[in-house]
Amino acid sequence: MSSVSALINILSVYREEIESGQIMVVPDFGVSFLKECPRSYFDWIYLDASHKYDDTLAEIEAAARSIKSGGILVGDDYDKDPASKQYGVYRAVGEFLRRNRNCELVLDKGRQWAVSIQH
Repeated sequence: MSSVSALINILSVYREEIESGQIMVVPDFGVSFLKECPRSYFDWIYLDASHKYDDTLAEIEAAARSIKSGGILVGDDYDKDPASKQYGVYRAVGEFLRRNRNCELVLDKGRQWAVSIQH
């Protein structure tokens, strides 16, 4: 599915919530958007990163800064196989956890992952 198709689908499925102000859709790149968000603002964030190690690590770090302590950072394409084109996500999550020992991997199921954020 293309990004445009995905956005159209989101706008359709969540039309009522968007119109009521319950959901806000912000089409922007992850790192630039998240750096503009206040610290400790979100309860949780779902990332669907580029799968490249450097890009994904930057997105994880920017997202973690914007999540409240005790909140959750969730993502997919967590592939432990070094031959996989999605391996960068696995490496980036691991590096983030090494740098932030107070955070914890709380879900590793299939290709889904979740990290508990503690500041």
